[in-house]
Amino acid sequence: MVTWFLTGWRRVEPRLRRFALINATSLVSATVLLTAIYLLGPRYTEIRQITVVLLMASVVMVGGLALAPVLGADGVTFALLTSALIFAFGCVWVSPWLSPLAVLVLLVPLIVAYPFLGRRTLTVAVVVVLVSVTATAAMAEQRRMLGEDFPTHVLSLVVSVPVVVVVIMIVVRQNHQELHDRADQLRESRRQVAQVADAARRSLERDLHDGAQQRLVSMSVLISRVRQLIDRGDLVQARLAVDDLGEQNLLAINELRELARGIYPQLLAERGLVAALAAAARRSTVPATVRAEPLERQSQEVESAVYFCILEALQNAAKHSGADQVEIRLHGDPRLEFAVIDTGRGFDPSSVEQDGGLLGMAVRIRAAGGELRVESAPGQGTAVRGSFPGPVDRPSAR
Repeated sequence: MVTWFLTGWRRVEPRLRRFALINATSLVSATVLLTAIYLLGPRYTEIRQITVVLLMASVVMVGGLALAPVLGADGVTFALLTSALIFAFGCVWVSPWLSPLAVLVLLVPLIVAYPFLGRRTLTVAVVVVLVSVTATAAMAEQRRMLGEDFPTHVLSLVVSVPVVVVVIMIVVRQNHQELHDRADQLRESRRQVAQVADAARRSLERDLHDGAQQRLVSMSVLISRVRQLIDRGDLVQARLAVDDLGEQNLLAINELRELARGIYPQLLAERGLVAALAAAARRSTVPATVRAEPLERQSQEVESAVYFCILEALQNAAKHSGADQVEIRLHGDPRLEFAVIDTGRGFDPSSVEQDGGLLGMAVRIRAAGGELRVESAPGQGTAVRGSFPGPVDRPSAR
């Protein structure tokens, strides 16, 4: 049970997971602090009521995180929003002076979680937050009309506002750091994309020169020979040369077709990842199996990145691993994930220079918005794993 929970919890995006832990810690800390103030200081009724509200929000927040292994980001968002609703409505009911704080509390989970939510979940969350903000404002106005004890509100604000401000500052700092890291990654990606593009052009030039180009040169020689045979009236030899020319032509067509499949396979464009990878597995020199769930069509950028990354991993397994079996896994709910796992000799990733095929795979996946990691150890095989954080863009038309 514990292993199942931890496995599901690790599938939640790290930034959302960190914020959920920060939020739960802040709620529990504020509850303990207000309890201490109530027990050691003036025992105002409002302080006790706010403490009860914070305790309820803490229980809901901590308990709601149990949904993470099942619902992923949606489960964490549910816990965040539910605890925020309890805190916002409870605090405004106790003290209308806390209505600005309630608005911030309701907005923060939405700001943090929106990159990881699907369109439907995000729409529901936005509607809930807007309705809740309006309701808390109306409740605050109604409570102000009744009149309350001013000192208790001031004490409530002094205790509660700093906690929320600290949480918001942490969120802002994380976002700033993430933007800074993304800028560094962008600069590095530009360099890597140029390097990979140059390598791809050289590879394409080499394939054309060694394959179709040589075949066409041979056909030109055969055409000259046929012309000479016809001029001499040797029709039997000319007919044999024409037959040979036809075979060379078919070979050239097949080589160009294989080259075109390496640029962008028609099967991938027409039927998607699962069908294209099944065909690639059948062509693999190492026995390969595909374990895939039914997938919705992804954007061309994502499908292309995943397909060629897996293709490169298959080729690496065939050339370097000595594996006798390769397994390809595809998982599409709630986010797209894939893995290529072989039973080969493995290697130490830290001892291998990140260039060539490994660099090309990483650049492709990062350019499409995903992450790639290579897990291996000597004698334990190799696993190439990729994932896309959150729902990927669907194609508008195919």
